[in-house]
Amino acid sequence: AKGRAAQWGALVGDRLGGMRFDEPQPVAVVGRIAPRPVLILTGAADSTVTPAMARAVYAAAGEPKRLWLVEGARHG
Repeated sequence: AKGRAAQWGALVGDRLGGMRFDEPQPVAVVGRIAPRPVLILTGAADSTVTPAMARAVYAAAGEPKRLWLVEGARHG
């Protein structure tokens, strides 16, 4: 929403903070957490981690699991 400069700044911040983009994505590894409980919480108006993305992670998770979509909430 803030343009490319903000996206670049966020990317640099993530890199400096140790975030690696070559690591597995949550949907690929969430199933390994079972049988520990998983809560996936996202805003129904989130455009960064969309409800569709949250549903995909939820579908890939093992039991027990819960998905909570907060109506009207955005990212963060």
